[in-house]
Amino acid sequence: MEELSNKALAPSLLSLCLDAVADRLISDNAAAGGGVGRTGSSGGCSGGGGLAGFSEDDGGEADEDRLHPQELAEGLPWELLHRLASRLPPVVLESLHHAAHARYCSAETTSGLGVQDGERRGVKRSRCEDFNSTWQLLFKLRWPLGGNTGHNNLVTVDWQQKYWEKHLQECLNEAAEHAFLPFFCGSIGELSISAKIMNSIYQSMGTSQQHSRLAYQCSKFGCYVRSLRLQGVLCTAETYVLLQQCKLERLMFIRIISDLEVNGACLLLSWHAETLLSLEFIHCQLYPTVMDKICMSVYLKGSQSHGIQQFSIKSSQICETKPLTISSGLFKILSSGKRTAPQYIKKKR
Repeated sequence: MEELSNKALAPSLLSLCLDAVADRLISDNAAAGGGVGRTGSSGGCSGGGGLAGFSEDDGGEADEDRLHPQELAEGLPWELLHRLASRLPPVVLESLHHAAHARYCSAETTSGLGVQDGERRGVKRSRCEDFNSTWQLLFKLRWPLGGNTGHNNLVTVDWQQKYWEKHLQECLNEAAEHAFLPFFCGSIGELSISAKIMNSIYQSMGTSQQHSRLAYQCSKFGCYVRSLRLQGVLCTAETYVLLQQCKLERLMFIRIISDLEVNGACLLLSWHAETLLSLEFIHCQLYPTVMDKICMSVYLKGSQSHGIQQFSIKSSQICETKPLTISSGLFKILSSGKRTAPQYIKKKR
């Protein structure tokens, strides 16, 4: 009976084959330096260009000797692709997702890669969306306590978008910790992300120095980001460039104090003015002249209107000497936006 029981638990030939394919994909991606492959797919953070991943010239094995995700997407039925996806680390799944998206999803599909706000209301599910459950599992495995997205049951959450958004937030949080150090004087984009974070997406595949840098992570996954929390130390002209791939709808600034940080925040606000819906400041020094400058940055180019619907200032200094003095720019923002709702304003003296 024990022998029969062991035979019942033995993996099927199909499972063994899928495991072998997954191992090959992972090893080939590691040989390429851990890049993200989106070759042959439309969209993506760089518009389909320069996203070689599996075909980058990283000094690894020849490109023709590697197993490409697009080859699998073209040769395997969807059911097998779905089973294969559950065996892959996030960065390799990303490559397979794009290859499968290019094959199965028409240009008219509004799901997956084409979604701009991470939500899909009333959209008929297509086969290319079925990777969503795999991304949800990866999200909950990495952040067991962060699975509550705040969406109601009428909204289908894009877990791929949520996964990379939270990943990039972790990268930026770690970069801020390094930038806070008194002896830091280098480039924020050149900072290497810790092995702990890199292993969570590569699963110990091995990562090249280039691919572990913050600039690389922003260039490959910034297009998924809709919401960010930024420490003032990251509000620089360099960060403004790093985050240009994002389509920010919600932005929280923490501890903006210096003129350099104010200028960096204004650059970010001007770039994302068309998509920005929610703006929040925490522990910032927002004197009237500073607030006027910030408020001017949220106006749409060539217009006197803005898209801000929620505006919040918490535990921040908004006055200099006269308690009743309020920024004219702030007053204009709150009065000009019909739907702008200041949630909570607290003066800190």
